Amino acid sequence: MDASWLDWLEMRLGRYAIPYIVRAVVLLNLLAFVLEKLSPGFSSWLVLDRSAFFAGQYWRLLTFLFVPPTQSLFWIAFALLFLWSVGDALEGAMGAFRLNVYYLLGAAGTAVAALFFPLEAATASFLNISLLYAYATFFPHQQILLFFVIPIKVKWVAIFSAVIIGITFVLSPLGAKISLAVSLANYLIFFAPAFVQAFAQRKQVEARRKKFEQQVRPEVESFHKCTVCGRTEKSDPALDFRVAKDGREYCTEHLPKFSAEA
Repeated sequence: MDASWLDWLEMRLGRYAIPYIVRAVVLLNLLAFVLEKLSPGFSSWLVLDRSAFFAGQYWRLLTFLFVPPTQSLFWIAFALLFLWSVGDALEGAMGAFRLNVYYLLGAAGTAVAALFFPLEAATASFLNISLLYAYATFFPHQQILLFFVIPIKVKWVAIFSAVIIGITFVLSPLGAKISLAVSLANYLIFFAPAFVQAFAQRKQVEARRKKFEQQVRPEVESFHKCTVCGRTEKSDPALDFRVAKDGREYCTEHLPKFSAEA
């Protein structure tokens, strides 16, 4: 990741970073879950609905972040605990300010998608997925217990999720494609440059290795080699070679006059 713009921002705005921002969101998700159970339908006042927002319900621009990822009493504990641990790990890897920027970029992308490419009322589902992708990028071999039983590396969970989202992206209409891309733009902004750079470096290494092998291979794989000039049948296919009386091999151009063909 090219961090120059982040360095610039952190120097000027770093003191305003919210520590443990994901923990705060998790606790508000838990509160919203409890209120939904006490008053069914409460979450409908939190989602980012375009028509409701433009009708004056501006709080939805923030409260959609607090909509619980599930209404299942069984799964809510797993979902929120996992989100809590992911947030803590990312804050340790990125720092509080950069995690703030990452999270708020994702929130802004989701809001833009909901307001300008509306398909349905927006929640933080794609934003939470972007946190999972960032976690898998930093800690690909970290194991989690799928269904509380099956140990699996988090990178495989992220890859499976990416495949599903990729299929959804391909099969969706243009508006949905734009909405999906904008919602996950924070991950692309933070990590795509590093992937592109790594890919370019890998190509350069492969090109240098191939060039080196091409230079070395004629000498390694050649059957004939002139003792004087070092040319081989690989480097100069038109050359003829002879073995002289001294037991050495020469091209016809450098063959000693006293030599005889073996």
